[in-house]
Amino acid sequence: MKYFLTRLGFVSLLFALTIIASVYGVSTWMMQEKYLAQDRSFAVSQDSNAQEGKQLATIRGCTDCHGKTLTGADFHGLHAPNLTTLSQQYSDKDLERSIRQAIRPNGTSVYSMTSYTYQYLSDIDLSHIIVYLRSIDQVPDNPFSWSPSFQYRIGVILQEHRPIARQERECLIITQLTRIPLKI
Repeated sequence: MKYFLTRLGFVSLLFALTIIASVYGVSTWMMQEKYLAQDRSFAVSQDSNAQEGKQLATIRGCTDCHGKTLTGADFHGLHAPNLTTLSQQYSDKDLERSIRQAIRPNGTSVYSMTSYTYQYLSDIDLSHIIVYLRSIDQVPDNPFSWSPSFQYRIGVILQEHRPIARQERECLIITQLTRIPLKI
């Protein structure tokens, strides 16, 4: 009986590890899909103001997801990244694509970002936000912030959590299709 229980425990452990590895592997593969960003000419305006950017970041909800100090926070199982670090690492165009188009510099989509609310943000307002982000003292990332959580990864596999870049493209296609005149 002891031999049987030992074997059963070993098989159960092996099965559980296989499931966990599969969820991590499949979800990581799904989140590595690449998207083409729209090429927009954007550069931070010289007339940008960090105080105005702070107000806009607060009003627009940056602090709701990324934390009060914008150094990253848990957001429903997904770790919203540290904007004090990213704003220093990303170029103006990289930040614009990430914020407005939900596409990272490596071409992958961000998840759970409300890019559709920033899509039509004026260049000067976006410049204010970027100047503000770059004015904050950089805080190192927490090496123990796992992102996304196991439950979030299952949601990715089940397509409960979808890449924002894909959703943006689908909305754009639907919008364009509804503008096509119908011949009767």
